[in-house]
Amino acid sequence: MTASGECAWLNARMEAFFSLDLPDEERRRAERHMDACDACRSEVAALRAIDPLMRELIEFRTARAVRPAPRRVHMSRVFASAAALAAAAAIVLALWSPRTPVTPNSVATAPPAATIEKTPLAPDSPENDLGKPQPPAIGPAPSATAGEPGDSRRADAPAFVVADVAGYERTLADYRGETLLVGVLSARQPQAGENLERINRALGTRVRLVAVSNVRPAQGPKNATFQILYNRGSKLLGAQESEYLLVNSTGDIVDRGSLLGDSSAILRTLRGELKNLENR
Repeated sequence: MTASGECAWLNARMEAFFSLDLPDEERRRAERHMDACDACRSEVAALRAIDPLMRELIEFRTARAVRPAPRRVHMSRVFASAAALAAAAAIVLALWSPRTPVTPNSVATAPPAATIEKTPLAPDSPENDLGKPQPPAIGPAPSATAGEPGDSRRADAPAFVVADVAGYERTLADYRGETLLVGVLSARQPQAGENLERINRALGTRVRLVAVSNVRPAQGPKNATFQILYNRGSKLLGAQESEYLLVNSTGDIVDRGSLLGDSSAILRTLRGELKNLENR
């Protein structure tokens, strides 16, 4: 199917994707397409950013509606609240509406946002917290001292937990049924990312590349063709910076090595291991 056909396919299943109702195979297909399509990845990231804000606003308004009001409610604030919800809903509907296939170079221009006047709030009002910049959803795991929360060297750290730029976590179980090449990037050794890029281009769809960074922002190769995920304080199956793991479809590690040195030699090793897996 063409890239535009995949975009249309994903758009028709966007609601099911967000409600986690997609079958596993279709969910993996959607994730593979987003890894390769900048337009769809940007749209999904925008929807993910809006979704928690909508939930927070609706829950807050509901809580205020059901508890006894300590004072008289000003109608201007009620109308402003309704207008805010309507504006947010309009954005979601606009993003979910059927769209024409896009190309990576196309740019969509959003209409100017309507200005909503609100009655000034008291300094201690809970509503003042809405819309303020919040801390990043994800970030690097602390690693100053072994044993600190989030440190991958802790004995109780999970085996493998990574997250995308929107904060959605994935474990090894999410990749079950696929052959994975897990590569750990290093800010101090950029050759690891450069070799990972060469390997990804050479192997293509024979493996599912999972490039992981322990720090954020990641220091990946320029014009990388792969998506970078972030370690969530897990052990990464024992992989260290500038190392790779080849994991079979049942979650077993079949090869481990360094991403430093001659990329041609690393490719020969990986191709040999993949051939062995395919012949089993």
